[in-house]
Amino acid sequence: MTETADSSIAQGFQLQGLARDTLIAIAIRTTGLFLTYWLQVCLARWLGETQYGIYAYVFSVTSLLGIFASLGFPHAILRFVPEYQVSQDWGLLRGIIRLSWWLNAGVSLGILGGGIGSIWLFNRYHPFIYATPLTIGLCLVPLFALTLHQRETSRALGDVILAYSPYYVFVPILTLFGTFVLTREHWDLLGIDAIVLTALAMLVVTLGQLWLMRARLNREIESAIPAYAWREWLKVAIVLCLMVGFGLILEQTDTIMVGSFLGAEQAGIYDAAARTSRWSIFILQTIVLVAAPEFSRLYQQSDRQGLQQMVTTITVWIFWPSLLIMVGLILFSSQILSLFGSEFASGYWPLNILVIGQFADVFCGTTGFLMTMTDRQNQALVVYGTTAALNIILNGIGIPLFGPIGAAIATMTTLIVWNIWLTVLVVKYLKVNPVILNLRLV
Repeated sequence: MTETADSSIAQGFQLQGLARDTLIAIAIRTTGLFLTYWLQVCLARWLGETQYGIYAYVFSVTSLLGIFASLGFPHAILRFVPEYQVSQDWGLLRGIIRLSWWLNAGVSLGILGGGIGSIWLFNRYHPFIYATPLTIGLCLVPLFALTLHQRETSRALGDVILAYSPYYVFVPILTLFGTFVLTREHWDLLGIDAIVLTALAMLVVTLGQLWLMRARLNREIESAIPAYAWREWLKVAIVLCLMVGFGLILEQTDTIMVGSFLGAEQAGIYDAAARTSRWSIFILQTIVLVAAPEFSRLYQQSDRQGLQQMVTTITVWIFWPSLLIMVGLILFSSQILSLFGSEFASGYWPLNILVIGQFADVFCGTTGFLMTMTDRQNQALVVYGTTAALNIILNGIGIPLFGPIGAAIATMTTLIVWNIWLTVLVVKYLKVNPVILNLRLV
């Protein structure tokens, strides 16, 4: 049997394994997305648009802080662990996991303390509506950071169920159960109550996931004295931290700025539209999360043909079902938003605009992860930083002029620019076609 045939068989088995893991991940993410969406619907109905807007605002701010608290190390784990598995460097593998966990915990606790002091000082001289909810919500920052670390570690180790189930399934179940109990007891539910219940649910799930992850690590990875490549890890982690942070700014800026410019009520309505629009990219997000370690392995093995075949295959998996979801969201936007309450139906225009913007994500597919998993994170950082700044500027212009519609147009425009730019870089540096069209690469 020839080397080419052996390579094709190996690639076939690799794609079969990827397809299996992808189906598991899609099942978990679909279940989790339904649960999370139903939780948001219930919270919107139980809290009303103003209190729900406070909850959404605090959740957006604290999740953004949690990303920066991680210092990019969870994504560095996803980048380096496959490499260390190939080279069987178990000391470095254990070292990066241990170091990143303690760094995430320490930095996020520092942000928690500093944030509480800053809010108290600012509110003393300039009282604002979000002061108390934000003070309580900052407790979510360490939980977001550690949850992200444990999710990426589990993904890098190939455990799809352990990576996704805790946060995407059990957190919404526990939060939904807690809020349901309070409403049954005739509790006058406020945004602060929802924040506290979310924090408690994340604490329980984070501790359980940590216990299971450590057991798997000790069972499947050879025992070794942890080794530390500080400079190499920091060099990559800081860039990835900025990239992920810029990406989250792109995702959360519109909701935060709508809440800041227009108030909690409009933030609640806009957040419902933004969360609904993300149904159109959940298949993309799920598949690339499973495929990302494989990108790194194929790149480390210098298998460009295998990388192109994998990218082409998963781009098809992503595009067509996502397109059907987008059409459904646009056709039934008002009816879907009415699930949150009749007043939320006014968000149908922002929803439709955001879905159109996310078509660029689906069309261009895996560009972001291709860059970060193949040593091209520095070039991608320029794209992420520039488009994050563009998004803030466009929201600052669009929201005062056009309200929530202006925020949606700003985000749509930024998404289109972001995807086109990354696609050009992938073709230029990797010689891989990431889009659904059959482009000829020169």
